[in-house]
Amino acid sequence: MARVVGELALVLSAMVGQYSEGNLKGFARGLRNLRRLADEVGMQTLSRATEGVRVSLRRGDSTALAATWARCLRLGEQSLLSDWDARDLSG
Repeated sequence: MARVVGELALVLSAMVGQYSEGNLKGFARGLRNLRRLADEVGMQTLSRATEGVRVSLRRGDSTALAATWARCLRLGEQSLLSDWDARDLSG
């Protein structure tokens, strides 16, 4: 689980850079990885949020993409924080 959560953090970080650089091909690849990792560790809300980003990206709707990506990123950060908080409490 720790490996996947670490990978998820790396993917999110890379996606932030790709999005800000306008590298939508790399961003889309990261999005697929993000969804796979979220599914792997049971982060269902994050996994579902990636679908909105994917649809916005496919449609070329930059406004919707910005909104759905912001939501996905926020959920990813919250998921990572709650995972680390849970580890602190159990340790």
